Order: sequence, then structure tokens, then C-alpha cells
Amino acid sequence: MSLAHSWSAGGSNGYGTPASARALDELVAIGIRGVTVATFAFMDDVQDSGVRVQDLPGTETEESARAVARQARERGLTVMLKPQVYLLNGEWCGDIAPRDGWQAWFASYRRFILANARMAAEADIETLIVGVELKTSTRFAPEAWRSLIAEVRRVYPGTVVYSANWDEVEDVTFWPLVDAIGVSLYAPLEQSNWLLRYETVAAKADRPLIITETGFMNRIDARAIPYVWPEWVTDESPSFAGDMEQADGYRAIIDTFGRSPRVKGIYWWKWFTDVDANRDEGPLGFSPRGRFAESVLRQTCATSSPPRRPSSRTSRAAAR
Repeated sequence: MSLAHSWSAGGSNGYGTPASARALDELVAIGIRGVTVATFAFMDDVQDSGVRVQDLPGTETEESARAVARQARERGLTVMLKPQVYLLNGEWCGDIAPRDGWQAWFASYRRFILANARMAAEADIETLIVGVELKTSTRFAPEAWRSLIAEVRRVYPGTVVYSANWDEVEDVTFWPLVDAIGVSLYAPLEQSNWLLRYETVAAKADRPLIITETGFMNRIDARAIPYVWPEWVTDESPSFAGDMEQADGYRAIIDTFGRSPRVKGIYWWKWFTDVDANRDEGPLGFSPRGRFAESVLRQTCATSSPPRRPSSRTSRAAAR
């Protein structure tokens, strides 16, 4: 499960707080076995020359990420650290085109990722994602990625993953250099056999697949356009049909990706640290908490056997 830091109330119910401990307890009760923890670097827009870490009100910090990772491990959950780039003007990180070129941009991004790699090593975090949906960078600066991955391995001994956007996976050229092929899966499921396409890439690279992020809003047509974000929808209200659509999306992922021997984990988007509030994304959001999709997760986890070692079992893959 993607554990989302609740930024409202000044972050007082975010990572590393009693609220996040309660959220993790809920996930353990469901049967979830691993969580992602996010950190962020920021850019003003897609042409910004580099990324920067800044202390914005209510946002995640290195200290809070360490604290929530410790909370998760105390409960027997595995942790995947997920450093991401957020553009303050609302643009997408997959469209980055730095005005001063990729070399300057990667100089700043390198500092961000290596700091996270050292933190992950010190905190005994099992998996580190070195990039998330940075589609233009993998296309135009693949050698910079090769260098960065090599540097990461010198300071971090765990599993290294790159998380490609759903339409980026087939274009990444450095898959053999990471330990698993990560996918942010918001593809229109009925438009193509995405599983077969990703399995083909994974077989060629001789790497497993990890669905590092997938989910569905609580709205009609969520499966057809899963990449729509809550803030884009202003004219809909929660409905029974929306609840069912979200749950059906979960079943569709479990019945396909969850059955693949190549898929070693599925991380659902998302479960907030502040379990008593939905103000961070609204009633049409991605969280399955208290909805039919949560029941789907419970049923899936109930049929799973406790993991003892890395496995390709269907039920384990679906229970992240």
C-alpha cells in the first residue's frame, strides 16, 4: 500500500505521528504486508533547472520519513522508499524539459537521490525507488540514469527500482541495471494487454515486475481513465456506482497482474496517515478505506499465506 502523508492540519497527523501508527495498524489488520513511504523534491515548472528540497508547511521531511519507516518495520511491514519530484505549478514530472539541459538537472537530482539512498541504508529500508515517472529524462538522458544507478549501489545495499509511467516501460533502456521493473500503472486496462507487454519487457531484461503504484478513484469510468486526478473532477458526487467501479478496478488488477509469476508486488494508491479525514483528496479520491475496494483487499489478503521468502504467488503480489 502507498502510505500517504496527510498534509492537512499542518502535517500534525502525517508520517511518524500517532495518526500514522493507527493507519499502519489498520493496514496490518487488513493483511497488507508492505508500504511505500514518499519523500519529495520540488521544481517550479517543467523548465526549472533542477530540483530542490524545501520545507513546505505540512509536507514530508527526512525525519518524518525515517519515523514512519520505523513504525512500519515495528509492525512487520516491509518498506519501499519512494523519492518523487513535485512541480509546484501542477505540471507533470514526466514532461520535464530543463532549460539548462539534463546535466545541470541531474546534478541536483543526484544529490536528492543519494541523500535518500543513504537514509534508506541507515534505516534498513528494503527497497529504494530511484525515480518515479520521469519519462522525458529516461528518453533523453539514459546515460545519466546509468551513472546515477551505479552511484546509488555504492551507498545503498538493498533492492533498487525505477518506477516508469505506464506508457514509458517499453522505452526504458537501463532495465538490466536495476533489480526490478517498477510500473506506475494507470493504464486504460481495456485498451491493451498491458500485462503481456510488461512481461515481455521483464523477460528480456530478466527482471521481476513491481507495480509500484496503481489505483482507482471512487467514480464512474475510473477504469477507463484511471489517470484522472481528484482535483480535476468538480461536477460529481460520491455514488454507489462509483464505489463499485473502484472495487471492480481492484479486482481487474488482482485477476491479471496478481496472477502473474513476474509480478512480485502490487502497491495500491493510497491510504492516508490521517484515517479520520478525507480532506486531503475529497470523497471521490483514490483511498479504498471504508469502501467496497477495501473489502476486495480484505478478501484477497484472507486467502494469502504469510510470506516467508520472495515468492511469485498470486495472493502475495496482490496484498501490498
